[in-house]
Amino acid sequence: MADYYSQTVIQQNIPISDMTVLERLVLEAMFQSDVENHALYFYHDEGPHEVIYLDRKELVAANDPKIDTGTLGTLILDAINEAAPDSADIEVDLTAISWEVILQPIIARSSTLTYLTIVTSWTCSKMRPDGFGGMATLVTADIIESQSTYEIVEQWIGEMEDTTKPAPQGMSAALDQGASP
Repeated sequence: MADYYSQTVIQQNIPISDMTVLERLVLEAMFQSDVENHALYFYHDEGPHEVIYLDRKELVAANDPKIDTGTLGTLILDAINEAAPDSADIEVDLTAISWEVILQPIIARSSTLTYLTIVTSWTCSKMRPDGFGGMATLVTADIIESQSTYEIVEQWIGEMEDTTKPAPQGMSAALDQGASP
């Protein structure tokens, strides 16, 4: 059986003061992290967790409805409401949102961050052609742009084919005479 990994690094450190308690709680459950100069460096050597379990009391205390955490706040409130009233831990299924969406409100509130870049490498424990590659992501307060290594290669091949293909028969003559194809 092959094991697939999505090693991920958020390349800029996020100042602790830019995150709400809820955002920090969730991001630290999803990723591994190190504190560096009052900021958190987020990474994961296997891939960010998509389902996390958080202490109910911590989660309820961290979910401040007065602070806009975007989609995350709604997701957390739903998870709290759906959990059994006596459960000490709350299961939070993050597959409904992308973790990049959690970063956008942080960037929007930050006085120092205008964007975050995330790099992911896809690896596999067996040499399978679908088990290797990567992705780069740019997150701002307004956009999330990603491109995988497969998409980059497809783009290059398309550009190469556009410059090496001869014009279709009759196309050159029509263009030479000023006619539109």
